Amino acid sequence: MIANYKFQKCVISMAFLLLWSSCESTKDENSNITVTLERTDKSLEYYDNRQSQLLLLSMKDVYPEFYKQNLEKLKGIPNLDSFQVVTENLHKGYYRTALFPHEYDQKGLRDSLKMTNEYSEAHINIISGFKSGKQVLILDSNNNNDFSDEEIFVYDNKFRFFESNNPNINDNLAKVDSITPVELEYKLDISNSKQIRRKIQVYPFSNHFYTQLLRKKDLKDYAIGLRLKDYWTGELSLKNVDYSFTIQGANNKSSSVSIKPKKINYKATDQIFNKNFSYKVKDTVQLAEELFIIDSLESDFSEIHLSRILNQKPFFGSRMGNTVKDFQLQNLNGNNFTISEVNSKKEFTLLDFWGTWCAPCKELTPDLVSLSNQHSEKLNIIGIASDENVENVKKYTLENKMEWFHAFEELKKGRRGIKNGLQINSYPTFILLDKNSKIIYRGGSGSLKAIEDIIER
Repeated sequence: MIANYKFQKCVISMAFLLLWSSCESTKDENSNITVTLERTDKSLEYYDNRQSQLLLLSMKDVYPEFYKQNLEKLKGIPNLDSFQVVTENLHKGYYRTALFPHEYDQKGLRDSLKMTNEYSEAHINIISGFKSGKQVLILDSNNNNDFSDEEIFVYDNKFRFFESNNPNINDNLAKVDSITPVELEYKLDISNSKQIRRKIQVYPFSNHFYTQLLRKKDLKDYAIGLRLKDYWTGELSLKNVDYSFTIQGANNKSSSVSIKPKKINYKATDQIFNKNFSYKVKDTVQLAEELFIIDSLESDFSEIHLSRILNQKPFFGSRMGNTVKDFQLQNLNGNNFTISEVNSKKEFTLLDFWGTWCAPCKELTPDLVSLSNQHSEKLNIIGIASDENVENVKKYTLENKMEWFHAFEELKKGRRGIKNGLQINSYPTFILLDKNSKIIYRGGSGSLKAIEDIIER
């Protein structure tokens, strides 16, 4: 009936020990936890390339004064037909100033780009140029402002990370995987004497999705992709539950923090499931039935700090282990109903976020019908359709004998209500609830077998 996906039985027993997304509460300053992290470049069980890919752009047009001063400090640049210097600070994200210059205060930008020796030690400089129809990239990996001692990377002018202008940067990695990684060393910040080493790859990236926002063609032509090949890992044991920590990203402010029980395995083909364990600094996480705030991540990624929360107030979330708010929905006839009116009737309630425009959703319709028929005594289903027209939903559900509860959300009104509250970003998304509206499982199109296993236990 349903594709045979291997289900990790531990998900059931560990679901209530998982993670929370937000909470109004007070930190206990005397109950902090510090997890020591170690750098590695070994293969990850689940590697989210969106956390490790950067688009780098020249500052030549955004801040020509800085560009000129920076260029004067550099030496050892080979004879090229044309080139631009691309400068980045991984802790500041300069490339956004070229994409969205109107969003940045120019004085603040000038202050952060001061060309003192101290400031320049926190910059990364890359030559992006062309020679005889091929693109040439040279990274100042030791940050000595001299390119004569660096490896030269030469690419066919047609080399592209994307085969097309596709924003999904998890696609087509084979070309980038073939590029020799480089060890990069730079100063973390002007106020910090620490040096950090990163393993990276650089490559032409002129057809990145965001380069379509650039008005000047030459800025686009010299665009560079930078892929971080390393990450940091750590472990924590709390009340007999072992957790793994994985940090991916460019700096301690924006990096992804993955925290999950070690007994639960990632699912390589289900990003919706994997996001149950993905956080940012300042998010709230539940570990062994206790709530913590992810307070901070050291700038050199050596440690991550968590603070225990006291005086917990009632809260709702969107991850496995969270309780779902009692959202009000509108059925296909325009009448209102709530989740609690449905899920109190049976042991389980499955929320199915779908639409008649969604091909993967429609492919799973026979499986959902079969699931409903076989487990009608234990399972409610609420289909929550985001669609252009309620009549399309009525017609489809009748034709396909989808004999369960249905709700309608107008597609053009965007993500609001239950879609916003449960962070629905892709379709289909399945969320399995118990009678108390607690999320037992959350996943994507490949999760129905796992959900059925839970119902049958």
